[in-house]
Amino acid sequence: MTEDRKNEMVLVRDQIFEEFGRFKKYYAENRKTNYLGKENEFPFDLLTGRMNKTTLLKGYFSNKSFLYLDLDKSRLKEKDYKVDGIYQSFLPFISEVSMTIQYYDNQILDRKRDITTHQAVCDNLLLSKRLNDLTRKYIQAFGNDAILSFHDDVLNMVDTGQSLEKNSNLYRHFKSGSFDERIDRSVLDKVANNAINDFKAIILSEVGGLIKPHIQFLDAYLERIYLAGTYMYARMIKLFLDLNPLFRNTVEAHVISDFATRYGMMIQMLNDQRDLIYEANKNNSDHKNPKDYFSDLKVKNITLPIFLHLVLHPSSRLFDFLEQTKSKGNTSLFRQFESDLTTKGGGLDLSRAITNRICENLKSRITENENPHNKGLLDMCNVVRINNKQF
Repeated sequence: MTEDRKNEMVLVRDQIFEEFGRFKKYYAENRKTNYLGKENEFPFDLLTGRMNKTTLLKGYFSNKSFLYLDLDKSRLKEKDYKVDGIYQSFLPFISEVSMTIQYYDNQILDRKRDITTHQAVCDNLLLSKRLNDLTRKYIQAFGNDAILSFHDDVLNMVDTGQSLEKNSNLYRHFKSGSFDERIDRSVLDKVANNAINDFKAIILSEVGGLIKPHIQFLDAYLERIYLAGTYMYARMIKLFLDLNPLFRNTVEAHVISDFATRYGMMIQMLNDQRDLIYEANKNNSDHKNPKDYFSDLKVKNITLPIFLHLVLHPSSRLFDFLEQTKSKGNTSLFRQFESDLTTKGGGLDLSRAITNRICENLKSRITENENPHNKGLLDMCNVVRINNKQF
């Protein structure tokens, strides 16, 4: 990471952290009226951990998109906040909270952080609901209806993506070639459909010769990662443009909308890869835990690296593991799987190569249009490349 980028990310994190301070103050002031816990207690540990990270990618994305659209020229009349505060602290913070709410649910669905007992599941469900209630009240107090709609839409789409994961992205769907549920692609906008089709074309050019059921499974995977992880980035740009309609039909608006969708999908692919890499999980953090290593495989969720490995290596020992009724495994076994996946021609090795190709394709799309802030978007692509290489 360059020194300039590090400094920019720290500045963005500090701005969001200031908003977090206002959020906690609001919580404390309303604790008694809302019966929200003990005095001097902020119960949402996942959010606290997230705010203590060095970098917050959604906040960095918001900051760079704000500059690209040149929204500082607009004049908003949002109470209690300057124009740039909306984009550089308030909205980035709300986006981080929205995803934290989903992490509470995701830990249940994917059995992460040992959220498997009845008590642990109940605790997460209650924390998720309480954090959502508090966030909605905070937006109503300091934001507006458009921001509240953004928050609600993101939660709804992520829920839809999680549902698709359980109904179209598991090993049994890969094996049978049939799905319990698929999304109607017509409900996605043109930008999303174009990105999904382009990603699919790049993947197929790397593997080739896939049978129809495998291609259909790949479609389901790409649709799912768009809804579960990417939609927030695209929806944030829509919110920017809803608040500033004069920018809606500009070249910059079309470029950043396209970038948001493709960048978000790359980030989700990167996350799916990191799940399979011991070094990325061994240090306990707000959203990673050593026990989460190979968490997708444990619940038989077939992400892109696993999918690629299964179709290219039909005799892989991964099949034996996935065929078991209860597949728990252990770190030693997963390290062996990781070795298989990362060797040349393995699923993870190929997934990294595909991510790099997608990243280079996106960089070329950015430079087709002149903008003094192209560097910010290219820099975000470089963040993906560095993380793709690092892990």
